[in-house]
Amino acid sequence: ASDGGITAVVGAARHGTGSSSWTGEGTTLELRTLDAEGRLVSLRTYRAGILSIKEIFLWSDDALTSSVRAETETGLREERTYNLSGYVIEYSQYHKETLLSIESFTYDGEGRVVLSIRRGREGSPGIRTSSEYTQDGTLSLVRVERDGVVLSVTTWETAGDYVQEFFDDGVLFARVRYANGVKVDEELIRDGQVIRRRSFP
Repeated sequence: ASDGGITAVVGAARHGTGSSSWTGEGTTLELRTLDAEGRLVSLRTYRAGILSIKEIFLWSDDALTSSVRAETETGLREERTYNLSGYVIEYSQYHKETLLSIESFTYDGEGRVVLSIRRGREGSPGIRTSSEYTQDGTLSLVRVERDGVVLSVTTWETAGDYVQEFFDDGVLFARVRYANGVKVDEELIRDGQVIRRRSFP
C-alpha cells in the first residue's frame, strides 16, 4: 500500500497445544489461537502494531462457557457467560476494574428471552424487562420495571403495529401508537384522562 500499510497477511503456526494464525489488511492484524481440539481460545487485534483488542474464550467440551473482550486503548471490558445452548445468560461491562453494568437473561424453551435484569453500579436500582410471545413465537408484550415499579409497557398487534405506554412512579402519563413502525398517534394522560392528543400524517 502507498501508505506503507500491509495489504494482506496470511500465516499459521502449529504447536503442541493447538495452532495460531495471522490474517490482516492495511494496518490491522488479527492473531487467532486454537486449542488442540480446534476451538478458538483467543483473538488479538493489532492496529499499527499496537494491541487494540484482546478476546478470550473458555470452553467445556464443545460448549462455549464464557468470553472476555477487552479494549486496551479505552479500558472497556465485556464479559459474557453462556448456557449449554450457547445463549448469553450474563453480560457485564467494566471500565478498567470498575463495574459499569451487569445484565442477566432468562430464556424459554424456544431460545427466546423472557426476562432480563440489568443493574448498574453497586447499589443502583435494577431494570427488569419481561417479554411475552404469541403461540407462533411473535413478540406480543414487553414490560419494563425498576424496583417493582412499571416504567413502560409495549404491546404489539402485528410486527409493525404496537402501542407504547409510559409511567411515572407507576402512573400512566403517555401513550404512543405506531402503524407499520411509524408513529401515528400520541396521547398525554392525567388522572386516567386524555388531556392532549396529537396525530401524525
